[in-house]
Amino acid sequence: GFLPLFCAGVHSDRMVAKLSLPTFIAVVALAVAGVNANILPSEMHALLGFKLNTTGTTVSWKVSTGWNDPGTDPCLDGWYGVTCVSETCARHPSNPDGVDCTCTAPSPCSVIELNLPSNNLQGNVPPFINELSNLRVLKLWGNTLLGGSLADTFEPMKNLQQVMITNTRISGSLPSTLLALPNLQYLYLYANAFTGSIPDVFHANQSSLVRVDFHDNTLDGTVPDSIVLVPNLQVLSLSNNQLESPLPALLSNSTTLLRLYLSYNNFESSLELFSTYTASAPTNLECVLQSLSVEGNSDLTCPFPKALLTRSERVDSSTLTCLPCCSNAGQSDCEDQKDCVCSTECLKFWEEGGTSPKSCPGSA
Repeated sequence: GFLPLFCAGVHSDRMVAKLSLPTFIAVVALAVAGVNANILPSEMHALLGFKLNTTGTTVSWKVSTGWNDPGTDPCLDGWYGVTCVSETCARHPSNPDGVDCTCTAPSPCSVIELNLPSNNLQGNVPPFINELSNLRVLKLWGNTLLGGSLADTFEPMKNLQQVMITNTRISGSLPSTLLALPNLQYLYLYANAFTGSIPDVFHANQSSLVRVDFHDNTLDGTVPDSIVLVPNLQVLSLSNNQLESPLPALLSNSTTLLRLYLSYNNFESSLELFSTYTASAPTNLECVLQSLSVEGNSDLTCPFPKALLTRSERVDSSTLTCLPCCSNAGQSDCEDQKDCVCSTECLKFWEEGGTSPKSCPGSA
């Protein structure tokens, strides 16, 4: 059977040396159970090692169905938080041939989702999580005792689309190999303890990436210039860090960014993303931006133009009051000053049918 073959195979010191502890445990678990597991062996290794690394000595996982049952298969036996498909579909997420992706014996299966939010995970995320090379979704948010750092070893996980690791104690640097993955859609790493600068590794091939959220960490330095290369970015949230000016100048050319959150950092002078109140034409950004937050940057100066303020769903109070050209503006000021506004009275005036800026495409 399998067990004698296994024992014979690891008899040599050379073979034993090649097996890490989690791999050894995974192989032994399969051998003792006498099962022909459908999951790829490397992925069994990664899952069992992940369980070992994130289980505390005093507090267990809140839900661990299947994970502690020897002889079960994560894909076929419904391990909690694990979603699998056939290996063929896992390697080709678009499934161009329309094949049945159901994970069934005896065909090999592969993990595409690891979803363990608020599950009392502790310890740290092990570097060999990258052996889940077909993973598309990684959700570990709300595990407030999960710590350590994220190893910069995500390069093999090129199918990863959604990363939600938030509200943990994870610290250290943001992993460059994670930020640069080509198929990301949502990258949520907020409310952790990350430090250092944001790696300048974003690129134009990240056409699916629409949301980047790093708020509530302790990141410093400047916002990387490469962020402007992401062609379809809609949300950039960087509030509550220690970031500094200048912002990437070409960010003002964005035609896709809808929400920009920069509150409570160390930005100073002008954001230089928007036309001044004397400029004849607005920037691309101020014509598409719907929500802007900049409060808590004590040295930040203005102005913010009327074209932006009248189109925004939400502009924080400091933005509404910081324009020197129209402080305490009344209705007459709203009519006379065609290129700037700061007061809520002016906003209300335009919303009720007053003179509206025509400098942005689609303006009334």
